[in-house]
Amino acid sequence: MAVGNAKRAKEAEDTREAVDLRALNAESVRIVARQAALREAVDVIAGVNDGVDDGVNDGAKIRLDATDRAILAALLQDGTHSAADLAMMLGKSLRTLERHLAKLTGAGLLLRKGSDKTGVRVVTEGRA
Repeated sequence: MAVGNAKRAKEAEDTREAVDLRALNAESVRIVARQAALREAVDVIAGVNDGVDDGVNDGAKIRLDATDRAILAALLQDGTHSAADLAMMLGKSLRTLERHLAKLTGAGLLLRKGSDKTGVRVVTEGRA
């Protein structure tokens, strides 16, 4: 009976997929580097943003919260994300995302290019 168990264990082991740890590690390093670059880009935008008026009260500055920064990072990576896509990715409601997008657009940090259906959002770094 022990021979049967050993045979089943060997068969189970043989069906596992081999993982190339070097390739997996290299991919992880690339992902971490890309995330760091996106964080740095958002921080640059946030720094530029310190002097951006919100368009309602003269001299009032907007503050970027974690959701704003996550939206900017996602759009820096792929500007074709819809508000619904961003809401799903960030775990927020659609209305919350629409409010944040309006805030960022009003502050000149986002610009919509093209139609609502096929257009993209471009991060402008406060120079819109």
